[in-house]
Amino acid sequence: MGFIEPATKKSVPLVTSYRMHPIIRCLVIRLAKEANFFSFYPKGYPDKNFFKGKKICLVKSQGPSWWSKKLPLPKEFDPNAEQKQTAEAEEKRSVELEKKKAQAGEKKRVKREKKKAQGEEEKKRVAYLEKLETLFNVSKQFLNLPEELFSKMKKIRVLYLGSWMCSAEHHIQVGNKDFLRGLKNMNKLRFLSLQGISGISKLRGCLAKLQNLRVLDLRACHNLEKLPREVGSLNKLAYLDLSECFLLNNIPKQLSQLSDLKVLEGFVISRKSPCTLDDLKKLKHLVKLSINVNDYDLLHPEATTFSMFENLQNLKIAWIGARVDKSQVDGKKDAIKDTKKQASAWGACAIKYTKKQKQASAIKYTKQQASDAPSSKPEMKKLIKLELQCYPGREPPQWLVPETLECLERLYIRGGALTSLGQIDKKWKVKILRLKYLASIKMNWKELQIQFPKLEYLEKVNCHQIAFCPCDSSGLWQKDSNQT
Repeated sequence: MGFIEPATKKSVPLVTSYRMHPIIRCLVIRLAKEANFFSFYPKGYPDKNFFKGKKICLVKSQGPSWWSKKLPLPKEFDPNAEQKQTAEAEEKRSVELEKKKAQAGEKKRVKREKKKAQGEEEKKRVAYLEKLETLFNVSKQFLNLPEELFSKMKKIRVLYLGSWMCSAEHHIQVGNKDFLRGLKNMNKLRFLSLQGISGISKLRGCLAKLQNLRVLDLRACHNLEKLPREVGSLNKLAYLDLSECFLLNNIPKQLSQLSDLKVLEGFVISRKSPCTLDDLKKLKHLVKLSINVNDYDLLHPEATTFSMFENLQNLKIAWIGARVDKSQVDGKKDAIKDTKKQASAWGACAIKYTKKQKQASAIKYTKQQASDAPSSKPEMKKLIKLELQCYPGREPPQWLVPETLECLERLYIRGGALTSLGQIDKKWKVKILRLKYLASIKMNWKELQIQFPKLEYLEKVNCHQIAFCPCDSSGLWQKDSNQT
């Protein structure tokens, strides 16, 4: 038994979450406290050992933050609050007596000493920040970091300011974005996460100095519109996540210079973006790639570019936008009617297009597919997982065949105009198949078994013409261990 165990579910074949045994968890917390890994009271306030370690947490609390100049803790959370309260009361009375007796010169001396003490405390704080290695945001939702202190973290390696929770409720807001300019001093930074932080539209070229950065997480930065050209100077970057950045439509060509990149999430293909899919051919080490296509015409389904990624194991393509041709719609009322009728059939794509627009797009795409199909099929021998969303063509792409995808084990198709999954006599090695919102595909359970003889798990949602499947009420079917 290890420290972390997979949390398995009967209805889900893949492990998506993990857990820790309560006894091991208590032991880990105890060892972490002894090592000054993180030091906090149960309600989130930093305790007396807070500045002994090299790691800091941001927590949601009403008390002073780690950058506050008020170092003493709030009385209500101090274990020696009563004793201190008595001592403070006596000290207060003695101070009042001294004030009455003190002369003007004495007051100035006390003021100078107090100012000197504050300066020494500030020097200690800066010296501590210069040695800091990790800053992790646990539950802080409103970031208001002072730029003058943020820029002092010259030796920091892990900077996790974003949200680590999956829930959309845990979004993070930033007051003043100027603190990001302090990133130029963090040349030892290896991990940077701004996930889920709203209010950041540009990074203002603050990435150029991060020569040791390995991971850049910009997921769900909903206001991000453009990546700086300096992203191409991150020579050691291996992981870049741009997914759920819905306003991002401009990716610089310099992205193709990241020769060590292994994971690229949320790459955008649009008419405004200088970087195209062909530019990514230089990224020979890519293992995982997800693409958002903003216009159907910009990525033909027969693109052979994917075969250039020799090590690609995980590929996701989502056609999320298209140009609307007003000539395809007879009137506003008809368009609204058709959209409502097709809402359940197209799933995530239903809101964007009317029935006639989708039919016209599917016909156009199918004709283009037949005329522009390449003579040789690209091979993606290492691809294990493939996900297609809102695929616009009626027939599957020519490369979506077992001969091309020899190692494919997981196939997910959601929404779109597909009418089939290819020829039935061609047998797949796919073990996990997920089909959602495919209203035009007509086949039965017997045909599905012939086409996917090694199938172990099936998820079928709103595919009403795929008949006689032994799925439960949730649309799930899983092969029994005793089933032959």
